[in-house]
Amino acid sequence: MAEKNSKGQKGFAIVNIIVGVILVMAGLFMLTEPDVGPGGIISILLGAVVWGIGAYTLYIKKKCPEDLARRKWIKPINTISFVISCIVMAACIILPIVAPLL
Repeated sequence: MAEKNSKGQKGFAIVNIIVGVILVMAGLFMLTEPDVGPGGIISILLGAVVWGIGAYTLYIKKKCPEDLARRKWIKPINTISFVISCIVMAACIILPIVAPLL
């Protein structure tokens, strides 16, 4: 039996994949800058984890729709990853706007 709110988790997973790709790409560009320090590696790792969680959630939704055990534990992980993705993207949008004002 399918879950009632499957579109919400699918949307969370898609946002996680998009944010993960953005973080990995940004981390790769940060590796070329000497002033960033370990920021590039941290960005790549965080992006890879968020990207992986999103991709795994979509895989579980499509390939194993009746496997409730997997879906039960991936739902809170996907939601937490979505919240972290939103916080990271909000910081990436708000900080460049607020920084010149300080």
